[in-house]
Amino acid sequence: MLYEEGSWPVLRVPFGDGHGVVVVFRNFADDAGLDFLLTHPGWARAETLLSYDGERRGPGLGWRRLLHVAETGPDAGPDEGLSDPDVRLLLLLPLLDDGQRHARQAVPRIAGALRAVGAPEETVALAARCLVHGTADEVWHDPAWGSPLSGGAPRPPEGHEGPGDVPLPGLGVTPAQGERLARALGGHGEPSTGVSSRATCPIPSR
Repeated sequence: MLYEEGSWPVLRVPFGDGHGVVVVFRNFADDAGLDFLLTHPGWARAETLLSYDGERRGPGLGWRRLLHVAETGPDAGPDEGLSDPDVRLLLLLPLLDDGQRHARQAVPRIAGALRAVGAPEETVALAARCLVHGTADEVWHDPAWGSPLSGGAPRPPEGHEGPGDVPLPGLGVTPAQGERLARALGGHGEPSTGVSSRATCPIPSR
């Protein structure tokens, strides 16, 4: 149903302070794609976290921020969006841009999420490794993009992130709104610097 031609399913993942990630399945007949949009009712427009239509474009999220969003959704009814942390994590997983850097933490957590949604036990370990190691830590961005979300700034050293380091959406978002976003993303974490290319899943050694 999510990929049914002619329909555009939309799923929402609400998180702190009114922010949300809206996932749009663009099911054009010959040009399907997937968009992850960052939203807030106080913003002038939605900001693109990631678009996929043959290649990945957008900053994505680092593991720490992605996990924080997945696991700290507000208490909301089903009309407000997805609430199950495991479902939220798996839906947001295409945003992951630094999985290999955090594989030790990410692989067992993703395996647990797969197990929780009913994946066969014999598949979860390999699937989780593929989902994590299929993300590369290299990124691509166009330096001409105006938004800090484009990855124009270098990645700060690990452990030196703070609210001011969060990748801010571009036009229409004030510094105060950016600080609110930073707090909603957990205050600290791995800032994204562009778009990760998907690598081939390594075959585990026997």
